[in-house]
Amino acid sequence: MLGVAARYPPAASAHLGNISYADFEVSGSEVLLRFRYAAHVTPGLPAGQPAPSTRARVLAMQSGIQRWLAATSTVEAGGKPCRLEIENLIGPDASENLQVLAIWTCHVPEIEGVRINFHPLAAVLDDWQTIASLKLGGQSYSTVLTPGATHWTIGNAGPEVALAGSSPAATAPPQTTSAFGRFFALGVHHIWTGYDHLLFLLAVLLAGGGLARLAGIVTSFTLAHSITLGAAAMGLVRLPVAPVEAAIALSILYVAAENLLDLGADRRALVTFGFGLIHGFGFASVLAETALPAGGILVPLLAFNLGVEAGQLAVVVVVVPGLSLLLRGSSARRVKVVLSALIALAGAVWALERIAAIVGVGR
Repeated sequence: MLGVAARYPPAASAHLGNISYADFEVSGSEVLLRFRYAAHVTPGLPAGQPAPSTRARVLAMQSGIQRWLAATSTVEAGGKPCRLEIENLIGPDASENLQVLAIWTCHVPEIEGVRINFHPLAAVLDDWQTIASLKLGGQSYSTVLTPGATHWTIGNAGPEVALAGSSPAATAPPQTTSAFGRFFALGVHHIWTGYDHLLFLLAVLLAGGGLARLAGIVTSFTLAHSITLGAAAMGLVRLPVAPVEAAIALSILYVAAENLLDLGADRRALVTFGFGLIHGFGFASVLAETALPAGGILVPLLAFNLGVEAGQLAVVVVVVPGLSLLLRGSSARRVKVVLSALIALAGAVWALERIAAIVGVGR
């Protein structure tokens, strides 16, 4: 039996929340898995109980985790179900994430294709998303598994098996949404739920001005984060996640303070570009933990970035007309000060929390 731990590099240390990562690799008649997720959502933990904090507690959960995975995930090859075995549990790490290293042993001499149904977090999270990668026959594949898309078939997996006792999700028909569409949707979801990114964008737009100025500000942010998103996701540049998150919070505070002091409006596009480079590393943290090589991440990267842009554009289309109305007349200055002060407060709180977390981790 091959060692799963030796096949994968260490993972980054961002707190995963509702996003998890499942990296599959086919080797002979086995399918290896590294599954990374936030430890506090492990089934069996009472609501509100903190994540397992010691190695002993994690290892004591191994049999339960194996039953959990067996009930919520299947792998088929050659038209036959494969047998699951947990090889190891790693963690919890400093960000309270766990890694499950598992192996499915399949009843074929050489795997030519696999049919995967994977939804471990469905019982504990309504909005779970699993970024999945697969290596098979020298090729790399990727997709995003979600509540509405739990199936993934690559290569010749043989006829589908009807497993006794399968859950409704396990027997649902395969989804037809393309991997491009799933990564696009992931990008939209990430920007719409990335409240720090949205507050930064709102802060820079509060400088006001005509359509040309606002277009320049948004374009500079787009260009900047696209550069670093691409470079980081492809592995050309890597920065630790925690300092990047702290820097994003400080960028919000800085731009909001400029608004309060009536500074920087004439160079807002340049400032936005500079901070956009930092935000790009934040976007990249979603994709940087996949096990795909640079050549295999180009399509997911493009789709994810387009999704981010589409989500951002939708926000701008909704926000800018409202801001234009609010920033007219005698109350414009008052509105700008109040909104900027609230944004500055949020940025300051996030910055303090994230810096405190870095200091705590470093002790």
